[in-house]
Amino acid sequence: MTDNYVKNEGLTPKPSSTDDSAPSINGDGTKIAYYGDDGSDYEIYFVEFTGGAWQASVQVTSNTTGDSAPSINGDGTKIAYYGNAGSDDQIYFVEDIQPAPAAIPTLSKWGMIIMALLLAAFAFWMVRRKTTQGMAA
Repeated sequence: MTDNYVKNEGLTPKPSSTDDSAPSINGDGTKIAYYGDDGSDYEIYFVEFTGGAWQASVQVTSNTTGDSAPSINGDGTKIAYYGNAGSDDQIYFVEDIQPAPAAIPTLSKWGMIIMALLLAAFAFWMVRRKTTQGMAA
């Protein structure tokens, strides 16, 4: 008996819902197209591995019919998928897939508190310095 599995080589897997399915991986293994439930039907999604981590998923399709069976090309810029536009089953094609924009770093709650305390201490020091200089003159 053989076990079928994908070895985790130190990469952090992208969290997904239980309804994500049919992943298609590009040539160098850094981009994945898959389909998943958006709450009303199935849509096509894209995720990229850069900087040592999976980036946020990008929803590629958004319609009222179910899309499935994505296939990504070698360089990860095009996706073909199966869709149903009403009663017409077809193969669709999406070009120029772009990853999600990088997240803007923000401070945590404690980071904001520390930053506010540092700014207050600096302002107090500046006021005290001006007051002391004014007395010395």
